[in-house]
Amino acid sequence: MPSRHACTCWLLAAAPLAQQAPHPPLGLEPRVAEHALAYAPAIANLTPPKLEGGNTEIETGDVNGDGHVDLVSIGDHGSPFINTDQHGVMVWFGNAQGGYTLVQTGQFGYGGVALGDVNGDGFVDVGYGMHHDYSSTDLGDQLIEVALGDGSGANWIPWDDGLASASETYGMFATDFADVDADGDLDLGAGSFGCCNGSRVYRNNGQGQWSLFFSATNGNSSNKFTFADFDANGLPDLATGISIAKVFLHTGSGYAAADGDLPSSATTGFSVGDVDGDGGDELAFARSGGGLEVRKWRPGNSWLPIGTGLPTSGSMQASQIVDLDVDGRADLLAYFPGELRVLRLEAGAWSTAWSGATPDSGSKTVSALRSELDLDHNGYPDIALVERVPTGTFSSANRLRIFRETSTATNTWIRALEPSRARVWRAGQTRFVEWTSARTPSVPAWVRIEWSSSGPAGGFAPLSGWVPDGGRAQIVVPSGVSSDQCWLRLVLRDASGLVRVGYAGAFEIAP
Repeated sequence: MPSRHACTCWLLAAAPLAQQAPHPPLGLEPRVAEHALAYAPAIANLTPPKLEGGNTEIETGDVNGDGHVDLVSIGDHGSPFINTDQHGVMVWFGNAQGGYTLVQTGQFGYGGVALGDVNGDGFVDVGYGMHHDYSSTDLGDQLIEVALGDGSGANWIPWDDGLASASETYGMFATDFADVDADGDLDLGAGSFGCCNGSRVYRNNGQGQWSLFFSATNGNSSNKFTFADFDANGLPDLATGISIAKVFLHTGSGYAAADGDLPSSATTGFSVGDVDGDGGDELAFARSGGGLEVRKWRPGNSWLPIGTGLPTSGSMQASQIVDLDVDGRADLLAYFPGELRVLRLEAGAWSTAWSGATPDSGSKTVSALRSELDLDHNGYPDIALVERVPTGTFSSANRLRIFRETSTATNTWIRALEPSRARVWRAGQTRFVEWTSARTPSVPAWVRIEWSSSGPAGGFAPLSGWVPDGGRAQIVVPSGVSSDQCWLRLVLRDASGLVRVGYAGAFEIAP
């Protein structure tokens, strides 16, 4: 899963540009009014294709640049063509009104996936780790690959020389992008499919060439991997599903294990995100004996529990840390068999903000969980869930379900999700900016990202051109900057000429 996890943020819901004050009031921390979340299964079984069983990953992003969020996967155990019609890179193109169109490319599958622009041409590319590298062509014939996109979501060009060259065998799985060497392009990390590859990080050398940056071998794996920033220094750390070491901190030239007093259960159902708004990520995971916990890294590799009141029973199988109610504070989404729960941290205590049962009866387990971006432009992130459900007395199969946040947008606004308040970026580094907007889905809209290194008073300079309003943009952090008073201004403009503005800050750009 990608490192583009949504995080808490200091944000401001803005008036039309003509009415906008020069900057948010200094010394204040405006918060959006608490939103009462509610979710309903908009799609209980998104087909085609037919799914089978086993784990998978779902990624979200605007693959074709139409301003609507799409779903991407390389499938479960049924890909390619194993008792199913799944194969290759699968893109469900969304129209933000509940409709999806599927395009599949390649003869491979069963793994994890990440989205990003690895060659700087402005198109979304795909990276993936897999078990079924069955292709007879360059696309899909090795356990870790990157393929370039052309904006169509249907044509993928291999760009993967040097990947999967460090003795990987049997299979790789969860995959993520981040700029680990702060050189302005995305690098790739991936975790093992089961035992015993461990984790790998490969450096992007350009021109489709990759070289090994870090390797941790051996140990059982829960098929999970993501970049994070636990020590809040702007260098991407690792959270892995391998038993020998669950967390690795970036040392500046490589990685060092930092498990400290983390329990063995920290490999199960884990996710990362900044729940306390200090710029560093926390780790959520299944609690030994049932329930879940959230812990924060501290120097000396101690991991301190965050908050009271989290569930202490039940088999938590997957989680996501994301600002679901867009109030500037990250929430915790957790999957228990047949149930989704949203937990909110307030004054040091966790409480349930929403819970709901998933469709169908019988014994159910999770195969993938993803919540990050807003699929329908009502302003609130939605949920994609792959759940294994009974299909007969002795049979079961995966189902891809979409849970829509049910509120209706009554006006137009934009709010930032990433960078969070106090987040640290490195000068010259490639980063993702994330936001959510409420607007009419049928009216095209674009976002321009502007930045200031001297506080919200500006001045603001463009950091991007006008990009489709798909909730995420990739930027290169300006070089030669050292400031902890950096702000972003996000300008939303739709085809009717309506303009709205949102802010994110303060965060830091470090040398």
